[in-house]
Amino acid sequence: MIAAAATVPAVRTRALTKLFGSTPALVRADVDVPAGCVAVLHGPNGAGKSTLLRLLAGALRPTAGSARVCGFDIVADCLSVRRSIDLLPAAGGVYLELSALENLRFCARMRGLEHGDPELREVLERAGLDPVAGDPVGTYSTGMVRRVGLARLLLTRPQLLLLDEPYAALDEDGRSVLETLLADARGEGRSALVATHERDRSDAIADLAYELDRGVVAELAAVDAFDAAAHA
Repeated sequence: MIAAAATVPAVRTRALTKLFGSTPALVRADVDVPAGCVAVLHGPNGAGKSTLLRLLAGALRPTAGSARVCGFDIVADCLSVRRSIDLLPAAGGVYLELSALENLRFCARMRGLEHGDPELREVLERAGLDPVAGDPVGTYSTGMVRRVGLARLLLTRPQLLLLDEPYAALDEDGRSVLETLLADARGEGRSALVATHERDRSDAIADLAYELDRGVVAELAAVDAFDAAAHA
């Protein structure tokens, strides 16, 4: 269930549109994610999921429409938006030449977080990475690289987590780390928007689900109703 939280929505978009040249990637999208909610985005490759996440993160500028993240306009208040979110891209979003510990040190400095190595190692332990904390991330398996990204989210604790295909390449232990991360965020009144192909797994931890099809938001349902329709 959605936790009691601030009344300011985590995400509110209206007619949000993004064109790449003349090609529409997102078309007049209306998306609402209440505070304290885990929402999922479903849809095939090219549906617009990653584009929506990047718009909300301030990595892209919209062609038309509007969006607010944690109460901040994604264009006029882009810096405040970036302070409120953390985006885990599909590629992992980590520096392969640095160790996991060095990645977290760099992230802490960039975010102005006063965490020493003992606290950073505790985060890496939660992500199952403490034994290899000093090894270059480029020597890790793909799943371990993904865990470094999850460790960053455990460290930054943003008001809104934006996750692009976070289940990809994760083993069962890694998936448990991810689901604990999402459950903790919800319990603290923070929010998440998760783009994923893993419908069965993600719906088990989500409060609501969106369907995207060729840039269009095709459906919104509470997960219970979504599951009932899928199995009718």
